[in-house]
Amino acid sequence: MEAKARLLCKSYLTHFQTFIPVYFYGTPGAKVYCVYAHFSKYEKSVTTLDVIFLQHEDYSYNYKLDLILDSQSNIIMLEDFRNEVNRPGKPYTTIKKYEDFKSYAEVQKFLDEMVLDKLEELELENA
Repeated sequence: MEAKARLLCKSYLTHFQTFIPVYFYGTPGAKVYCVYAHFSKYEKSVTTLDVIFLQHEDYSYNYKLDLILDSQSNIIMLEDFRNEVNRPGKPYTTIKKYEDFKSYAEVQKFLDEMVLDKLEELELENA
């Protein structure tokens, strides 16, 4: 069976400038990714959204043991991780941006159907 990214948590209360949920994934390549959407164009006739993939620089993920680790390799409990990633000032690197979604429903469909495949592609590109 092929290993896929695991959803660590989904948060509605973050410092990201979006009202749409923010998703945090752990991957087999030991990375922690953040995925969120935000509005990119505000025009009378057209409003579009972008989906952003970020890599969290303070955390890694042990896929085999299902553990979140901080930068000193200390085990972080999921509740502590949820609280920490929602605070501003955490270091992220933007990895990929998908543009021009026409609705939140379109974004949600992309996230539901494609996010695991896209994370797998990122793992291969950034190995």
